[in-house]
Amino acid sequence: MVGMGLGNRKWVLIIVLIIIGVYISLLIYTHIGRTVLRFSGPGYVVTYVRYSELPWPLNVLTFDQPNTYPLINIVIKGAPKPYLNVNARFFIYATGPSVGGFVNIGHYLSNSTSFVISVSNYTAYAIKLDNYLRMTPDIAGPSIVLFISTITNSSNGPSVVTGFVTVPIIPELARGSVVNVAINYTEILKTSLPINATDNAKLAFNDPSTQPPNTIWAGCVVISSGPYENKEECWYWELNTVLLTQSNTPFPITAQIIQSPEVNYITQSNINLAITLQQNTYTEAGFALTLAIPTSTGINVETPGIGYMLQLPSNSASYTLLAYGCVFANPSLTTSASECTYANKNVTVTAPSISGAGAYGVAVIGYLEIANYTEYECIGPLGDPCIGTVEAVQWAIMTWFAAYNNTSVNEFEAEPLNPATMMSYVQLLLNNEAFNTITFPSGTTLIYVGNIDTQVDATPLFAFAGDMGAILEAMGVSLPLELQQFLNYLIVGVSFNTQTISNIQNTVFIQMSYPSNINVCTSPIAYEFNYQVYVSNLSNYYPAPTVYVDFNAGPCS
Repeated sequence: MVGMGLGNRKWVLIIVLIIIGVYISLLIYTHIGRTVLRFSGPGYVVTYVRYSELPWPLNVLTFDQPNTYPLINIVIKGAPKPYLNVNARFFIYATGPSVGGFVNIGHYLSNSTSFVISVSNYTAYAIKLDNYLRMTPDIAGPSIVLFISTITNSSNGPSVVTGFVTVPIIPELARGSVVNVAINYTEILKTSLPINATDNAKLAFNDPSTQPPNTIWAGCVVISSGPYENKEECWYWELNTVLLTQSNTPFPITAQIIQSPEVNYITQSNINLAITLQQNTYTEAGFALTLAIPTSTGINVETPGIGYMLQLPSNSASYTLLAYGCVFANPSLTTSASECTYANKNVTVTAPSISGAGAYGVAVIGYLEIANYTEYECIGPLGDPCIGTVEAVQWAIMTWFAAYNNTSVNEFEAEPLNPATMMSYVQLLLNNEAFNTITFPSGTTLIYVGNIDTQVDATPLFAFAGDMGAILEAMGVSLPLELQQFLNYLIVGVSFNTQTISNIQNTVFIQMSYPSNINVCTSPIAYEFNYQVYVSNLSNYYPAPTVYVDFNAGPCS
């Protein structure tokens, strides 16, 4: 009997060990996730992590999963020390694009450098925007923008410092994923506003739920001396005005400029361009979201991250964003047809013939939004300072653009642009001295812009860029007065982001031909943007290139 008891205990121990082993295996299985998206912005990293799910009741036994979307987990390091008596470390104001303009998503407070925000009210907007752009919500989506403010002590006293971060929302990829945002506050794009408080001022963040509607509080100071003694001074960011929403907006990406004297010497112009991504692991492409922020020395153009992202499908070794070609023929010199087509696709449209001066080229067609975000200051009675003086103290103009998807070829929507409109755009840029001039050897009739190779942490290069203010003006769009001073700064562009060694094939091929019975010479020049876009994580300015070519064709002397 004693032996039997020992045997039973042995089997019980084995069974218990098996149960423990199975439980540990299940625990590990459900708590080791796989990354399905990784985006590195300037000073921050966004990851989507998927965890395996078990059926009930095993899912209960293995504990709860981490917070999944629409909850977003944020961790901030490198933030400045908070000002004395701060009772909330960070204030976050979230906004995002929608069909019809930017929308407020929410405002949040945190006492910690690690916190969670909910963006549940934005998912429907993101899906609707994807559908409007004819993109699939499993590989593409807009980014929300976080204004992350903190109050710290600077050399000039206390300051409100706001950092800008974009978080891509690809709806079907985010659903069921744990969305983590790791921020290095010292490296993200920031703007600072000094505070006129004394050192012993009592600082308090107010709970937005107790404030009047539509008021988003960033922080408050009780003024202890001076003309506003015993008053309260507060600051808040707000979506002030959606300045413009524009459908079917052309984004000129390349063109051959033909002056009036050249018309009789150019038989046709051939333009071909391609943007193709090749990956080992993660590759993203998208349209850069641009902020134009006034400074004491002028206006800075900043790119806080990709505003609309396309994630290369994981089962695809390459992905073509655009492969498009046009023939612009001169009907007085050739019988060739003027047409544009997607490469290797049976999708062809008529293109303008060369019949006069103009810029003959290609535009990507998309949807544009421009909004003004303003930081306000209130000084007034304790507990209700905005009854007193309210003034705009700082602002930013945000430009957001995304291309439509041509569903018949599953590439960006592209088309030839009216040569007069394109020429008006180029002329505006010339008048604004927005171009660097590049000369080529005499006799050149072919100009080719080659590949871009990127590696881990490489510069998020702009494949194409454009001045959206000048585009709108060339199109004859009536611009709000608030935009007039920004015409030279509203930059849009296609940019790339890689996490492993990948190849980005970004090629532009422009060739002109001339009559065989005429001795034609060329002295080509190209116009390339001289705009410099600041990339915060590399702490430097980089060019936003787009090239327009003029072959200056004419009879040989």
